[in-house]
Amino acid sequence: MANQLAKDLEIMFENYVEGFEAACVVSRNAKKFRPGDTAMQRAGDVLYRPQHYHMNIEEGLDLSSKTPTALVQRLVPSVFKEPKNILYTLDAREMRDPEHKTEAGRAAGMRLAAQIDSDLISMVTQRATNVITMADSTAGTQGRDLWNCAAGIDATMTAIGVPQGINRRSFWNPFNYKDLAGELGHRAYAQGATLTAYEKAQIPPVASFDSYKTDISGRLPKGSTESLTVSGQPEHKVEAKDSNGMPVDNRQGTITVSASGLQVGDAFTIAGVNSVHQITKDT
Repeated sequence: MANQLAKDLEIMFENYVEGFEAACVVSRNAKKFRPGDTAMQRAGDVLYRPQHYHMNIEEGLDLSSKTPTALVQRLVPSVFKEPKNILYTLDAREMRDPEHKTEAGRAAGMRLAAQIDSDLISMVTQRATNVITMADSTAGTQGRDLWNCAAGIDATMTAIGVPQGINRRSFWNPFNYKDLAGELGHRAYAQGATLTAYEKAQIPPVASFDSYKTDISGRLPKGSTESLTVSGQPEHKVEAKDSNGMPVDNRQGTITVSASGLQVGDAFTIAGVNSVHQITKDT
């Protein structure tokens, strides 16, 4: 009969298996607004921030017969969403080992940090208003087509008056980032940037946008609608408050359409409705 000797089970609590932290690429680059806790409590977790005025131009020295610009103060709501929580339990015996609480706290912080990035990306994906389409390319031109799309967004933003002096940032999923690096990597004229793209798949700014690679990317379901009918004439919204005197969020509106197959996040154009410069209102 073989020996049957008792053995100790030793767990090296001080040496965890190598892990990784949440990247949080998007949230680190997002502009943050932090209102006071007391103000948010008293306001019901909704604060309004005013938009800048837009003014009309009147010509001539004698302005007595001219129409003055009506000042419309539009307000943008900042809403505190429902808090996200991490819930776990430890009984009295388990709480004797503080390592459980320490590691659970670390894991909770990492999970919540990653969720912030996911929420930001989801919101941008669903509510993007300036859209450039790209064909599904399988002919080896994916990197070039992606650059053309970035340049198209740059042109669109410039045409509507978004200033070039502000920090413009682009966030690429790892596969598109790889294609852009591959497009740049085999170029011969971009010394330094070409080598970095080839060796590290790291790309410089693309079409005036600082470039970032994200580990989370937005996903939209594929819609099947090719045309839709708008019921009624879309109207420009000028009201700043409702019948109760509460501010109206003019950044979005509601239209009635008849179509099937629409998905959340779908973008479409309306004949006769054009984008305009944000200051001069030129089309």
